[in-house]
Amino acid sequence: MHSHPLPYCEVKCEHCAVARLCLPMTAEEIPDVVFDNVVKRKIILKAGNALFRSNHPFKSFYAVRSGFLKSVLITKDGREQITGFYFPGELIGFDAVNSGYYNATLETLTDCEVCEISYGKMMELSNTTPSLQKHIIKLMSQRISHITCIRPNSQAKEKLASFLLNFINRIDRPRQTQKTYTLPMKRSDIGNHIGLSAETVTRTLTILKQENILSCSGKTITILDFRALQIISCSTYD
Repeated sequence: MHSHPLPYCEVKCEHCAVARLCLPMTAEEIPDVVFDNVVKRKIILKAGNALFRSNHPFKSFYAVRSGFLKSVLITKDGREQITGFYFPGELIGFDAVNSGYYNATLETLTDCEVCEISYGKMMELSNTTPSLQKHIIKLMSQRISHITCIRPNSQAKEKLASFLLNFINRIDRPRQTQKTYTLPMKRSDIGNHIGLSAETVTRTLTILKQENILSCSGKTITILDFRALQIISCSTYD
């Protein structure tokens, strides 16, 4: 696995598909020249690369323009623990603000494009732009909800249902408009993250399939009964 990103090219925020998702300001509030000063560069990464590694000094947020990533911690006994996933339009780095260091290694699950956003310049800009302050708080709140959506003591079906609904809610905003989704992560990654073995994830998917709640083939999942999935997960997703 390579620890350094591949060469990147400069991209103006006005041409970025997710610029207004990570920093959704109007041109009147923040001129493009100021906006481009906050967003330092676009980074292109192939699948299997690391965006940054655990304990590296924190200086920047990263906005995911395309692709999927996972955050990985190595436990004291040498095991890999997946602490979360990041999807297009999401901002990486909130957990590093307090310590000043990135708490986990960020690995790409697919080819990715991310924008590096200067933390210092973003904070300076937020001091004069109330709408940016509100949006940063909103993004932090969303991240907390993603982290806490899986209840540690719940049953396997509830854990997996909660994971699937959280995944759908994040990639299919603002509501479920499609029924078939392609999971970017392996079942072993899902199990690692939610506290189940890969075999248990596969077995639980089979149970949900037998109950006509979903169908699956490889990484492709088709939801047949959203309401049943919500009931299993005790979810409040609409």
